[in-house]
Amino acid sequence: MGAPAYLVGFLLPLRQAGTLLPQMIVSGQMRRFPLRKWFWVTSALVQALMLMLMIAAVLTLPPFTAGLLIVSFLLIFSLARGVGSLSFQDVTGKTIPKGRRGRMLAARSMIGGLLTIAIGIGLKTMKSSEEAVVAALVLLFCGALLWSIAALAFAAIREEPGATEGGRNALGEAMAGLGFMAKKPWYLRYLVARTGLLSVEIAAPFYVLYVKEMLSVQAGTLGLIVVAAGVAAALSSPIWGRFADLSSRRVLVIGGLMGAATGAAALFLTILLPSFQSP
Repeated sequence: MGAPAYLVGFLLPLRQAGTLLPQMIVSGQMRRFPLRKWFWVTSALVQALMLMLMIAAVLTLPPFTAGLLIVSFLLIFSLARGVGSLSFQDVTGKTIPKGRRGRMLAARSMIGGLLTIAIGIGLKTMKSSEEAVVAALVLLFCGALLWSIAALAFAAIREEPGATEGGRNALGEAMAGLGFMAKKPWYLRYLVARTGLLSVEIAAPFYVLYVKEMLSVQAGTLGLIVVAAGVAAALSSPIWGRFADLSSRRVLVIGGLMGAATGAAALFLTILLPSFQSP
């Protein structure tokens, strides 16, 4: 929509941090309530509201101001998502039999993957940036609508009251983890490696900008990237799952090498092959 490209760099970090931080603070407090589904319902409604506010910002404000507000709304969206994730796990444990949870989660992932591919195919028809913005606004509206419907569906769940005692302060547990890290150097090395691998995920939106700006392609190419991401996730999940059962350490090593190779390939195409650069 014309906002500065550097704002893209805030999207995934804020989404991740916003999702995880409230879990550290809210988890102990949530256990005081016998019914936890209302946490998810509230978080869903907040997420729907943030998506609608993003639409309003794009339609009424200059690009830079809208971009700043969208980043802010995404942070609030992520904070609500983190609270909802805790509630979802709790309610799932109380309402879905143990032998069916895996199938339920697998069905959810499959439906999400199919929707992602369908959305990507739809975005492939976009011929200009203006059309791409309109498509994004439609997707935001559909997302807000789905979150609202999901809130109503989740509110209808028959949840049995849960135990309210025994809650722990997750923030205190995190502080204890810092002490553990000081005693176990291998854990510090793991955290450093895992933190470095976050760059693989953070780089994803920059590849979209790379394709659009450096290679001067049509806006519809975003659809191909979305389709590729959906297909990759659907096909690779079983492979990575089996591989992780054999060696999680090697999964991290190979994943990091693949991420580095992808970045190097993009750099190679831009610098060493002028024919791939924009005029």
